[in-house]
Amino acid sequence: MDIQGLCAGVMHDVLEDTGVTKGEMAAVFGNTVAEMVDGLSKLEKLKFEDHAEHQAESFRKLILAMTKDVRVIVVKLADRLHNMRTLGSMRPDKRRRIARETLEIYAQIANRIGLNNAYRELQDLSFQNLHPNRYETLKKRWTRAGRTGRTLSAKFCARSASGW
Repeated sequence: MDIQGLCAGVMHDVLEDTGVTKGEMAAVFGNTVAEMVDGLSKLEKLKFEDHAEHQAESFRKLILAMTKDVRVIVVKLADRLHNMRTLGSMRPDKRRRIARETLEIYAQIANRIGLNNAYRELQDLSFQNLHPNRYETLKKRWTRAGRTGRTLSAKFCARSASGW
């Protein structure tokens, strides 16, 4: 990731959460950084009627953002990965909603663009939040089998949960 991508990553919520304008950001950090942060902010602004519409629209917007500058999608995936790592303080229903969206949209995009480690971790964290009891059971099996230090992939979890 280049310096502009790193700047956009650090400031990804600035336009949404502060009074800083895109113009002010461009004056200090340049148009490229401001455009990337603006692209990330636009992904968060739309409201949707239902979950399916939200997922489809999120996917379309991410693809459009990616065609303009792939760094936008990388920053968004990093942000989602961070959010998934810190879901513990949220209500269970909200954790499940975010985990489902992550599994169905963000993990798939990470896989398609070759971010394999992010893909596996997003799958693992999603499964952990969607099926906490199964996750703990599988984690114990995984550890007993001597596979510590790795994530539980969704394929492993699915096979193991179905009895192989």
